[in-house]
Amino acid sequence: MGINCHCKRKPCCCSNNKIRNVSNPTNNPMFNPVINNTVVGGQNTSFSTAFGNFFRSPENIFLESNQAMEWTNTGASSGGVFLSSPTQIQVTQAGFYYVEYLVSVFMGTERPDAAFVGIFINNTEVPNRQTRGLIFNGEADRFECTNVTLGSIFFIPENALVELRNIGPQLQTCGDNGVASSVSLIKLSS
Repeated sequence: MGINCHCKRKPCCCSNNKIRNVSNPTNNPMFNPVINNTVVGGQNTSFSTAFGNFFRSPENIFLESNQAMEWTNTGASSGGVFLSSPTQIQVTQAGFYYVEYLVSVFMGTERPDAAFVGIFINNTEVPNRQTRGLIFNGEADRFECTNVTLGSIFFIPENALVELRNIGPQLQTCGDNGVASSVSLIKLSS
């Protein structure tokens, strides 16, 4: 029987040249990790996947203070995560989600020296400032497109509306050759 090693090094760097079961990396018949009383990899789980990716085309826009980002495109999306309006993402399944965002911001002498953004759920900012992202321009002569990015895990209730908002002074997005902003939500548990 041949070994399907992914390693391109000679000699092979795979542990003892044995292929391990990805769902049971120790090859232990008793291996059954449990998260929130749900057996991971088991046959009888109640976990339902949900995820969504939304982004804005590279056109430059201005966001006023407390204004939500408008999404122009939807990437992969499933399990009740969808755009309910151009600025609001509806999440139908309650659970803990990993949420990551990126906003490309123009920094220069005519713009404010800092940009702040954050996640709001049902018009309330996620507590403890855990989703606040900041970029600071400490150089008076710097003109560039730079990114505010952050990832966090927090609970999103059933049928919630999620927004990414500018929580600082007016900012200008950029990204002439790519995405001006994006947000991804991935459900981790119920």
